[in-house]
Amino acid sequence: MWVSPLGGNASLWSLSYEWWFYVLFFPVATLLPSRLQLHGVALLSLLGFASYQWMPNQASLFATYFVVWWAGVELAKTYATDGRIRLASQRGLLLYLAGFALLLAVPCAAQRLRGESLSFGEHPVLELRHFLAALVIVAAAIVWSKYRWRFFDQTLGPFTALAPLSYGLYVFHYPVAVSATWLDGVSAPWLAGVAYVLTALGLAAWAEGPFQAWVNRRFRRLRSHNATPPPSK
Repeated sequence: MWVSPLGGNASLWSLSYEWWFYVLFFPVATLLPSRLQLHGVALLSLLGFASYQWMPNQASLFATYFVVWWAGVELAKTYATDGRIRLASQRGLLLYLAGFALLLAVPCAAQRLRGESLSFGEHPVLELRHFLAALVIVAAAIVWSKYRWRFFDQTLGPFTALAPLSYGLYVFHYPVAVSATWLDGVSAPWLAGVAYVLTALGLAAWAEGPFQAWVNRRFRRLRSHNATPPPSK
């Protein structure tokens, strides 16, 4: 990576990826026909993978991972159409994810053949893990959809209560609950753990609620103030 996450918050590594994926979404969605979008994204990811093997750099990683993010776009388009995720509609996506997983296995095998150790949380195993996880998730979505999302409400449904706070919780959980030390003096570790969790939840609720509403009001006023008046007749 080119820079460290802001404030040492390791969770924020994903922000740079997300930002570029949203930027790249626009030209893909507007310049390519729907039937060619997945292929175009896969080609860009392939170029990213190849360039990263030649000269490791952050931009190549952004391109490599774009097809993983685009998997969500493909699932969303299918689900929005008929409420189902069918194998026929995701066959190309599965093949691409499997193909990239095989490509990413090559550096792992090469490193192993050279007698070098492999770490579960580091390159090149890390990238392989992510693509395999995407492949499993897409396959699981297809199977689950076939059974009409049976038991969804009982398993994932309760988490809808946290959905409105999910991103705030993602941002705050590391500095507030994982790497925090301000409750190290508490004699009962479980009590400190509960306090860390409640603090992270409270900050997430504030950030996603009152603070976000304040930001929205400020931007609306700024936009209204800077709006160009219509030409007079």
